[in-house]
Amino acid sequence: MQRIESALRFVDSDDRDTWLRMGMAIKSELGEAGFDLWDTWSQSSSSYRRDSSRAVWRSIHPAGGITIASLFHEAKAAGWRDDGTYQKPTAQELAARKHRQELATQKRTAQEIREHAAAAKIAIGRLARCELDYHQYLAIKGWPKGIGNILKEDEAEPLLVIPMYYQDKICGCETISPSGEKLFLYGQRVLGSTFTIGTGGDTFLCEGYATGLSLKELLDAIAVKHTIKICFTAHNTCVIGQTIPHAIIIADNDEKKAGEKAAVNSGCRWWMPPTVGWDVNDLHRKEGKFRASQILKKALQSLRRKA
Repeated sequence: MQRIESALRFVDSDDRDTWLRMGMAIKSELGEAGFDLWDTWSQSSSSYRRDSSRAVWRSIHPAGGITIASLFHEAKAAGWRDDGTYQKPTAQELAARKHRQELATQKRTAQEIREHAAAAKIAIGRLARCELDYHQYLAIKGWPKGIGNILKEDEAEPLLVIPMYYQDKICGCETISPSGEKLFLYGQRVLGSTFTIGTGGDTFLCEGYATGLSLKELLDAIAVKHTIKICFTAHNTCVIGQTIPHAIIIADNDEKKAGEKAAVNSGCRWWMPPTVGWDVNDLHRKEGKFRASQILKKALQSLRRKA
């Protein structure tokens, strides 16, 4: 552990690729016990976020092919010596390392731009081939006569297609199968993307499409004017919330508390259904429109008193 910690002091945590590889290397060697070491080192980066660090750590598979040798190699390239004596990198070594990182960042950014553009083009094409129709997912969520953008191609099951916008332009889409499986396009932009329902009044943020539809019905029932921005993931809800501090987040009350944590970290006012495992669509379907709308009304009154 001390050997790994000493080596880490020589590795720059600001480069995301390096940051991720070091996490893989540590987890391959130490397993779950390595998180605190990696997280402490991660905090030396100006872009450190605790929630992101934990989420990425959970996604790392310890058998991913990168071992602790990768960490030691990176540290040695920066001047670390594995003999108890440590040599500070020279100015030339630091300059070379910075240059490599800048080139890697430029390459990664260029690749992301290409992937974003390709995904946006595919999304526009999919939406153009959609037709307005009923969909089983909408029926399951409480709208048996609900109409949506439905993509029907060859022998594939019909998909409900939700356009996603970034800076008022289509950047991708979410597809939902009849059974509720949700997918984004490969390479598309997700962070910062939304789908908006309504204009005017208070701004509300939520995760899912069905949640947004239920939220609209409940707000209409209590005569609250609204703009609802569907954010698609808990993390993106937090990201969007940080750019709209006056927004109200209607979070999912999921068992892992991802929705609650995202809402808290956003800095916005927030509320979630009191039952664990429920989102607002669950509240709407299981309690009925009137009772659910009254529960929401009381929650909003409480939030406004605290504002």
